[in-house]
Amino acid sequence: MNYKINPFKSLTGERSVKREDILPLVEKMKDSEFGVETLINLYYQATGKIVKYVLLAELDHLSKFSKVSTLSAARQYIKEGQEIAYSTFKNYDLIFKKLKTVLLKTRIK
Repeated sequence: MNYKINPFKSLTGERSVKREDILPLVEKMKDSEFGVETLINLYYQATGKIVKYVLLAELDHLSKFSKVSTLSAARQYIKEGQEIAYSTFKNYDLIFKKLKTVLLKTRIK
């Protein structure tokens, strides 16, 4: 899949964050596995911070389907999806804060 048009790029990839940005999230991150990326994205968007996506062109990795059976890979993807959804709903406060931030920016323009 072309990374530049990948609709899932906010859910995948590595993260590089400043220590002072991540410290408020540490407690929430402890009981989250695949939802950590969602939590980080929501927090950054809610606080008006910019998330920059960088394509690491020469970096490649095997997909789950290349490493395990099709059934196992499907189960893992379903589990990831559930954890991402759970993290989103669990952190609804960040969603409301994000909406407020977006509305305020729109209002100022």
